[in-house]
Amino acid sequence: MGFELFKYYGYLFKWTLLTIPMGFIGYYIKKNNIISVIILMPALILLSFLGLGYLDSALHHFPNHLLSFVSCFAIIIITVLNLFDKTKLRILAFVLTILFASAFLFLKGGFLNTEFEVIKSINEYNIQAEELSISSYKGTDKGDVKLIPYENSYNIKLMGREKGKYNFTLIDENKKEYLFEYYFDKKQNTVILKKTN
Repeated sequence: MGFELFKYYGYLFKWTLLTIPMGFIGYYIKKNNIISVIILMPALILLSFLGLGYLDSALHHFPNHLLSFVSCFAIIIITVLNLFDKTKLRILAFVLTILFASAFLFLKGGFLNTEFEVIKSINEYNIQAEELSISSYKGTDKGDVKLIPYENSYNIKLMGREKGKYNFTLIDENKKEYLFEYYFDKKQNTVILKKTN
């Protein structure tokens, strides 16, 4: 590479500087006291959040990311057991990690509810329009709706979670509105959608 090799040194120099504060963190984390637990908590919390995300993926697309989920929580257990000699510190680290993970699940609400996505033809609902747009959208859980032009009509792409309820309004070129509502049924793995106006 010749002198082009030096273009990497700026990047490596920055990471080298970061090893200085990381050295102090590594020194204090081995003190085996409450400060060690506090220093380690961000890493444990991050691992638990990643693990829950992988669990969500494994439940919805089994066995996708099942090993990733197991690995995250195995790393938490192995790290805590090997880093701390005192039982009280081990218990504290585990309890705090579980509390943060539980709070995350509680705040996310439908985090572990199955995600669905389906495409329906607008022709099924006797709508004849040259132009359509979504004028409003509302849902009780994470979801979305999109219009996809198809031949001389439109398809509707519906997204949402198992226990969510959603509604949206379509408006055509004549300002006529069509109100729809939909939700997903896990048992049938399908969408139930009806036009209410």
